[in-house]
Amino acid sequence: LLILYVLQYCFVLGFFLVRQGRGKTYRDISGEVSLQKWSAYQRSDLMHSMIEQMPVVMQYFFSGAFEAGVVSVVLLVKKLINFISGPTAKIFLPEFSRLYHAGEHEKIRTVYGSIMRIQMLVVGPLAVVLLGFPRVILGILAEELIVYDGLFMACAVIFLLVATLGPCGGILQMTGNEKTDNRIRFWALILMGAVMLLTRADAYFVLYGLCVQVAAEAAAKYFYICRWMKKAPASMVSYLGWWAVPALAVGLAHVMKAGDSFWLMLLFAGSVFAFSG
Repeated sequence: LLILYVLQYCFVLGFFLVRQGRGKTYRDISGEVSLQKWSAYQRSDLMHSMIEQMPVVMQYFFSGAFEAGVVSVVLLVKKLINFISGPTAKIFLPEFSRLYHAGEHEKIRTVYGSIMRIQMLVVGPLAVVLLGFPRVILGILAEELIVYDGLFMACAVIFLLVATLGPCGGILQMTGNEKTDNRIRFWALILMGAVMLLTRADAYFVLYGLCVQVAAEAAAKYFYICRWMKKAPASMVSYLGWWAVPALAVGLAHVMKAGDSFWLMLLFAGSVFAFSG
């Protein structure tokens, strides 16, 4: 995962170096960004960091090293999903800002719907791997983790569904809704704390709180975006249609009891990607 992050950084750096080498000039707008807007971005980053780093530390402190390791594996899956789907969305963030300032809200909805569809092309095969063959993935990491395949799948379902809702936070920040973005994340953190408090008797109470926080934040932001756009970026029929092939592949994998086969995992995931593409 670290290697992938380094490669991503190198690609982005190389892109801007090439663009700069072509003689393009860019206007410095740093002076036009208000202190209030800058502060909103910093609060968003701070809360995001808390969500990303706090669960493992808390799990280790309250339960122990092994349980913290299980949480780390689940968070690794979350980071992998975000790493694959995130750059696709971030490419379009400047376009959201341009369309917003041009007053073309209808086009914003169209672009956002396209992003959801593109992300589904990646999430579909990942869903087959994580939900149809969790024992293969956990077995690669450690044999002791295989017994947690049910918990692993439950968390993966939430992370995958959230990824298909598109860059909710990104579009809010690019369209003058930074306060709403921070407000929703703040209340989702409060809900996370409440769930962890209620389930503290369970060894994996931190995971329950994290999953509720992720689901609640994404659902609230997507609902707000739909209201702001005055229409959902993708209809429910279309959304369910996107999931039809991955769901069929996952169901078939369980019916065939093929959850331990590495090669069938590659075959199923590749077939879903080819068919969806």
